Amino acid sequence: MPGAAGNCPGEAGRNLTGFGFRRSCSSRRRFKRSSRITSVSWNAFPTYKRWQSQPKKRSFGRYTAGAISSIAFNQPYPVVDGNVKRVVSRLHGIRHTVPESFYWKQAEAWVPEGSASNFNQAVMELGALVCTASAPLCLLCPVHSLCEARRLGIQDTIPPARAARPAESISFVMLALEREGRILLVRQRGGSFIPGKWGLPTNEIRNHASPAQAASDLAQSIASFRFPLAEKCVVRHSITHRKIFIYVFYGRIPRLARARAPDSRWVSRPALDRFLTSSAFKKALSSALSE
Repeated sequence: MPGAAGNCPGEAGRNLTGFGFRRSCSSRRRFKRSSRITSVSWNAFPTYKRWQSQPKKRSFGRYTAGAISSIAFNQPYPVVDGNVKRVVSRLHGIRHTVPESFYWKQAEAWVPEGSASNFNQAVMELGALVCTASAPLCLLCPVHSLCEARRLGIQDTIPPARAARPAESISFVMLALEREGRILLVRQRGGSFIPGKWGLPTNEIRNHASPAQAASDLAQSIASFRFPLAEKCVVRHSITHRKIFIYVFYGRIPRLARARAPDSRWVSRPALDRFLTSSAFKKALSSALSE
């Protein structure tokens, strides 16, 4: 990559425009890191052999291992994603749930020696573009004559629709604490499934506690003194199957007071968008800071 891009981040950014690479500071940092790969031992790559030989020290998944080994190095190892599973299921006419290992064994048996890279990419593309989840293009499929699902006329029912996961309601308290125009953000907080490295102090309401009591307990864990909290609103939010109710409280911290929350920082209002990624935090903060 460094050679093709002229070993220059600026030139690489121009050459790679349109391929999903942004010409930004973060892109330039990623370019520098990727350039170091040329000096790294091949043994450091997350290959399929490494995945097999280190069952207790795996920092990467089987899909990553198979993709790198087969697509990048043309080694005869399988790759299984959702598209491959769908192709396998329809070719075999499978209408019930089978173990994950079944797909890997089948994909491994298919991989031709010397053509793993092209073959694995072709099967994934076949599933993505032809053997699609709905309305598969069977007449265009190069293996339609081998397809059991098409022979039985059940290709539209494979794979079967997943049963909807029951909704789960969860209630949280979230604190917007302000000191001299800066808002307290923390890393360690409840509601870990709310994305983002930084967020507002948050905790789940448990044991039938009232929102006010839960907010007071959370505030006491952050500051060693009491201060008034004003309940501002209830924010409704959804993440996958979870319906989340967030009780937002606002509090003003004295100028010289310090928060004892670990991994915390005070961030000015204009800079908050740089730290908060989840709309849950943004909605809560917008409500808390509105007059």
